[in-house]
Amino acid sequence: YNGFGRVESSYYDLWAEYYLKFFDAYLENNVTFWGVTTQNEPLDGLIGTSVPNNGFTSSEMVNWIKNSFGPTIRNSSYSDLKIMVHDDQRLLLPLLKYQVISDSDVLAYADGIAVHWYTDFITSASLLDFASSDDKDLFRLGTEACIDPTTDLGVTIDLGSWARGERYFKSIIEDLNYDFVGWVDWNMALNTSGGPNWIQNEVDGPIIVNTTSDEFYKQPMFYALGHFSKFVVTDSQRVAISTTDDDLDVIGFVRPDGLVAVVILNSDDDAKSVKIDIAGATEVVQISSNSMNTLLYSP
Repeated sequence: YNGFGRVESSYYDLWAEYYLKFFDAYLENNVTFWGVTTQNEPLDGLIGTSVPNNGFTSSEMVNWIKNSFGPTIRNSSYSDLKIMVHDDQRLLLPLLKYQVISDSDVLAYADGIAVHWYTDFITSASLLDFASSDDKDLFRLGTEACIDPTTDLGVTIDLGSWARGERYFKSIIEDLNYDFVGWVDWNMALNTSGGPNWIQNEVDGPIIVNTTSDEFYKQPMFYALGHFSKFVVTDSQRVAISTTDDDLDVIGFVRPDGLVAVVILNSDDDAKSVKIDIAGATEVVQISSNSMNTLLYSP
């Protein structure tokens, strides 16, 4: 436990300069960035967690962005960085919409809205509608997700867990159906304990590395991610799609190469015979029980 964390407002300008030092250090090693968030999970610094953090109330966040962070980034050599606000749970999105980006000066610096998934199991996806502004088009990006044992029966590593793969798959479909432009896993590769992590915040990951035997294991979560990273390529456009079966989660895209990708999760214990209708052309396919599927069509 690290207690509460705050940056005094008199140091906001200096704190913003530290961001530039961070980018400078990476640039010296030929690593560049396309975007930055205004603060990782600002609520955590207010309630106190094991993760060192900076807490901001909504009013403090407004002050931080419009008077220090935004001007510092935009007047630097990193002015083209995409600035993402929020970077916290969907549960808190109403506060973002009505208390943070309602400020026109904050909105002027914002390019996108970053959302984490850790309260998704107790909140409705409809809250994602609050990840928007009535005055500016902001992209939505899922910036952090992982299987945390505190919300999954206390089990850290569960090798081969299909249920965890389904959770990833379902979450990605859900977010993309709310116009998210991407979904980011927090830990692509971890060791067999779910680390390393200096505060023992050990979690599960898509790839588990066994350093004692020089092996690594690709989990169902890895393949869940693969359905989207491989088949829903950059610049794909989501298209309207619906299903009459509540056990199926579906989403469809038109890709830049003209192919249509239909991604289907069947979370039911029974196989399904699915009839797909695309612009009047129908196709019946068999979908296995508890399966992740991607179908590619040439219209």
